[in-house]
Amino acid sequence: ANGPISFCSGASVVLASSDTVNHLHWSNSDTTRTITVTTTGNYTLTVTNSGCSVKADTVIAVTVFSNPTAHAGNDTTICSSYSDSLGATIVATGGDSIYKYAWSPLAGLNDSTKAHPKATPEATTSYILLVTDSNGCKAKDTVVLTVLPSPVQLTPYASNFVLCSGNATQINVPNSQPGIHYKFKMDGVAIDSIVGNGYNIATTTPTIGADTVFNVVAKDTTNGCSVTLPTVRVVVVSTPPVPVFYQGDTVIKPDSLTCFAAFSHTSSHIVYSIDSGGAYIDSLSGSVSGVTSSFLVRATAVSSGRCASSYGTVPVRVTTSGDTTHYGVLRSSSCVPPMPPPVREWEFTAGKSQDENWCEG
Repeated sequence: ANGPISFCSGASVVLASSDTVNHLHWSNSDTTRTITVTTTGNYTLTVTNSGCSVKADTVIAVTVFSNPTAHAGNDTTICSSYSDSLGATIVATGGDSIYKYAWSPLAGLNDSTKAHPKATPEATTSYILLVTDSNGCKAKDTVVLTVLPSPVQLTPYASNFVLCSGNATQINVPNSQPGIHYKFKMDGVAIDSIVGNGYNIATTTPTIGADTVFNVVAKDTTNGCSVTLPTVRVVVVSTPPVPVFYQGDTVIKPDSLTCFAAFSHTSSHIVYSIDSGGAYIDSLSGSVSGVTSSFLVRATAVSSGRCASSYGTVPVRVTTSGDTTHYGVLRSSSCVPPMPPPVREWEFTAGKSQDENWCEG
């Protein structure tokens, strides 16, 4: 035999006799000195010389293995940056049922030796599957993955990443792609949809009361490809409660130097202001001077995160007739706003409650 006598279907072996004189007769009825065998069988040779026939003692047993069939799957289309599993449901049939797999090219594959590797090609690619069974017989099949362009992966940002509770912010997408639809979501719930224009686009969020996650899904409606952009996390800082004044409605004389004190909580500081009256107020101490007419004292609590409360107020009436209403006199020559709860020594006018106290320096 000129070659292996066990081989895969599609191959062959040449059987030859060294006799070049006598008449030859092979068991497959060929009478040539050499025969090409492509099928399984036992092959013998009979030599005839002057009417005498001699059958060779050697039997050549040829085995032809059936080839497997490879099933790379149907051609398919994916979006760029997405993945797809290669291979049909049954990747190989026929031949010997113990198979090895080899996919090529390797670019974009997570494991080229698996039956169903995950493919993430950057461009349209033809993947070739080579199946080899335990007899060494092989089969090939090809599948084409067409890659469509996905929207560009941009990075959204918030106008304010730290926000006072009860406020809103803007979620921005810089350099938006023209024609791409951007869907804004707040904790997974859609709040807006804007078509890109090549520039920055933004949506104003609803008011936020707690830490919130925003994300944006960009979709190309012409080919259906979409990407989820990186999330934006907005941290919410609690807004302090409205400050409470230690004194209530107050009556004073013109040009009085008067202290006003309010509190919110220990993590906040108080900022004082007035709305009118021709007076001056120290925003930190609450000291009022230069009073000429009635006015409203306002106090805002500001937290360590710079979140400001709504105004707490106390009205002040200025009069030149009659006695002014004294709710309490602070024994101090300076107006230093007390931290809650204040520890002070007060003198009280008879019949007035502590809640009605105010200081006069």
